[in-house]
Amino acid sequence: MILKQHLLLCLFLTFATIAKSQDGFVLQGTNQDKIDFEFVRNLTIVPLTINGKELSFLLDTGVKNTMIFSLKANDSLELNSAEKIKLIGLDGETVVDAVKSTGNTVKLGKAVNTNHNIYVVFDQELNFSTQLGVQVHGIIGYEFFKDFVVECNYISKVIKVYEPSAYNVRKKCRGCTALSVEFENNKPYINAEVQVGGNVVTTKLLVDSGSSDGLWLFHNSSEDLNKPTKSFRDYLGLGLTGDIFGDRSKVKHLKLDKFKLKNVTAAYPDTLALSAQAITNDRNGSLGSEVLRRFKVVIDYPRERILLKKNKDFYDDFTYDMSGLVIAHDGFSVYEDKVVLRPKDESDNKKEINLLNNSQARYNNFSKKKDSKINLKTHYELKPKFVIKSIRPDSPAENADLKVGDIVETINGKPAFKYTLNELNEMFSSQENKKIKFTISRFNLKFSRTMVLKSRL
Repeated sequence: MILKQHLLLCLFLTFATIAKSQDGFVLQGTNQDKIDFEFVRNLTIVPLTINGKELSFLLDTGVKNTMIFSLKANDSLELNSAEKIKLIGLDGETVVDAVKSTGNTVKLGKAVNTNHNIYVVFDQELNFSTQLGVQVHGIIGYEFFKDFVVECNYISKVIKVYEPSAYNVRKKCRGCTALSVEFENNKPYINAEVQVGGNVVTTKLLVDSGSSDGLWLFHNSSEDLNKPTKSFRDYLGLGLTGDIFGDRSKVKHLKLDKFKLKNVTAAYPDTLALSAQAITNDRNGSLGSEVLRRFKVVIDYPRERILLKKNKDFYDDFTYDMSGLVIAHDGFSVYEDKVVLRPKDESDNKKEINLLNNSQARYNNFSKKKDSKINLKTHYELKPKFVIKSIRPDSPAENADLKVGDIVETINGKPAFKYTLNELNEMFSSQENKKIKFTISRFNLKFSRTMVLKSRL
């Protein structure tokens, strides 16, 4: 039996007047703070409170405005002074219905803004939670970063937030290298050297911690940035107007000041997926978190700089998905679990033994070992359901006869719900010729399939 998940988005749109408000975020009662974060598929997820409601948000240097695009079933959220608006998507043409709300109180750790603007997008297809496997309600960026010095430690998964006057780079980031940042439309850009084939190009890149890739390059922004011959078509991610596709390849090196990274994965998004605005002002692409995670990163917008210091992951190989398979969380399924009730001896109380998966066989084995009175109790539990969302043509997934819409029951003999999507992403990017076995459900029938990972680069 499969349960469908229903989403009820309940927004109380009030028109309250804020008698007293502040301009931007301030740290309450301190000049510095520490915030733990989740790091899922190279994305930074932080706890954010809006008008007293705690939510989970992506912390993203590549966005200007704070946006809500997904709430859990039956969630409610009070927003102040709201008006209906239209937003333009990444392609520069698609119009998305939204609400702009002003005068909201937003808290991130001890940082508080009592007059914060929030945009709410009404599109259930725009849901990062299904692809990340953790709840993500929205995204926050420039409006937070502009008021502080923010130090991000990807190893300890801790963000430290400082009032600009309290940050001493000699004490806090000894040995760090400073990159100058240029702001356009409140978005940060840096210059970086990229070698594509025999061409060494100085590029202008958006610093985009909300991108899980290493690099995005716009091949039509420079003659020297044409995608390499060795590349393949791939799904690149989810944007405001839907799925983004393009080509995936590698560049010979990426140089950020003195730091040189070799064989860096690079994506070339389709031009049609991008608006003219996205590639104006000599922008050549984006620098994403697959690169940023290799450093201790200090984002210092007040001084228009980013500080870098390499960490223990600096020399990690740049990997990519070799399966051609995108799996998403799609609601929940009901799983049957059995519990054995038996006495330990004549005088003891009954003891429960949980028989996880294949429970009937384990029960039979147990009952043969000991002749005792055994009662079998059945439990039903809701577990995440994983469904195949897309498959790359001519990929290991397609060659294994996996299909879009298949429900993934087990992976390598282990129930799919015992994996996180982050763990599956790492598995699918692990090593060439690795065999991965699936049990899938298709039209209420179960099938076994074996996929063998193959490198395309």
